[in-house]
Amino acid sequence: MKTIKESIKHGVSLAYISLLSDLTNLLSNPFTSAISEIDEDLGTIINDLKDYYISLDTLVGGDTNSRNQCASKLQDHHKILESKFKTINAYSRELSHISAVLENQYYLITTDPKDIEGIDYHQFIHEGLGFIEEEENLEDKVVKRKEFLRLLPMRMTKDSFNDYVEESLNQISISPTDIDNKLFFSVFTQLFDGRVEENYGIFFTDIYSAIEDLRNSSQSELSGEDIEELFDDIYLLKDTTDKLYDTIATLHKIVSSFSILLILDNITLDILFEEHVAYKDLFYVVKSLISQDLIDEEYSLMVETLPDRLSDVFNQTNHSYSKVTKSFYDKLDNKLFPETSETMQAIKVFSLIQYYLMLNAEDAFMFYEMKDSSYSLDKSTIESSISFLNEKFDSLPAKERKLRMQYLISCLPVLMDNQEFASYFNNSIEGTSNPVHKAYILAKISNYMDSFGFFDEDNLEYEQPQ
Repeated sequence: MKTIKESIKHGVSLAYISLLSDLTNLLSNPFTSAISEIDEDLGTIINDLKDYYISLDTLVGGDTNSRNQCASKLQDHHKILESKFKTINAYSRELSHISAVLENQYYLITTDPKDIEGIDYHQFIHEGLGFIEEEENLEDKVVKRKEFLRLLPMRMTKDSFNDYVEESLNQISISPTDIDNKLFFSVFTQLFDGRVEENYGIFFTDIYSAIEDLRNSSQSELSGEDIEELFDDIYLLKDTTDKLYDTIATLHKIVSSFSILLILDNITLDILFEEHVAYKDLFYVVKSLISQDLIDEEYSLMVETLPDRLSDVFNQTNHSYSKVTKSFYDKLDNKLFPETSETMQAIKVFSLIQYYLMLNAEDAFMFYEMKDSSYSLDKSTIESSISFLNEKFDSLPAKERKLRMQYLISCLPVLMDNQEFASYFNNSIEGTSNPVHKAYILAKISNYMDSFGFFDEDNLEYEQPQ
């Protein structure tokens, strides 16, 4: 029982220091002050979390009703943040699609066919395959193959694509519950077309309007200068969506940390302060930052030095937590815990703490390749996914459909072996009749390869013009 209690104590300590660290990062980010203007819900959540922190000494170990009310509100915040996170992913998906369309247009407009004469595509394909096969780890090879698939033109018919996707979906590992299958279906459809996300156009309406304006512009006749101006807008939008992505993820972690601190009846802040010499001082420093009790110079100094102090204490706490957790699982695996009701209850509490520590906003937008054949997608979910694709195939223009197909296939488990992938790679390049478009594909892939240092610095043959 001592090991379990130690595990719980260290888990709560890790949640506590994580809370302080994440709140400080949130407060020190200038973007946070503008959140309310971008999204009222996020502004409300931030204000609630500040209030909870200021009253943490009465909440932690306080009366059960107060803690339950706060915990219920935190659960609501989790749901809101996960919904917002999915919407931001949907906007990012559409922004990347529009960006790919414009990049292709720009290259076709600005590239002189004479400048790309003499490119040895057979040599490039050989080098591309070598770039992938140089990885000894299979997972690293798969990562590179997926990126190539995202960049290579789609060379499958609709039927063969559906067959491939269906077989690939059978490799997805997911818990066999209706909720998780529905969640996967929403993620799958959004990967193909972000506009199907249920809150697309509802949350972050300014971002939605800007993206749709870009889409409309991308469908008109444009000059190279026009596209360059649109890319300026895309970069600004991407910067905003990236910051929202990070902010929502941080808020989600803060909510989880608060939730852990409300679980136990027999813990107070004073008890927590005894776990590390710095816990008490750090608590009051962060509280001063939130309540703005410090003058500007003091505030700037605190914001500048506090993250490093918190990072050191976090690393110490996390190290202790990892050691205790390892001991816990060693005993659990070897069935060394007595099977009493008290022990089972304590294990449940620790499992709940671990759940919140590992919980991430990205969990609402993730799936894994199969490792256990007992955890697979329901047949009905796979059938619904293929039906969705068929409906989209009938409604989308050919160019857009193929571009979305190649993105989707890059997100799913790769089924091709070495020979099959080499054949697909070769067919995608050689099957592209427009020489400028072919050079564009080569440029995009070679830039990816170059990011790994594959080419020498003076090798400009495959670099995309800036």
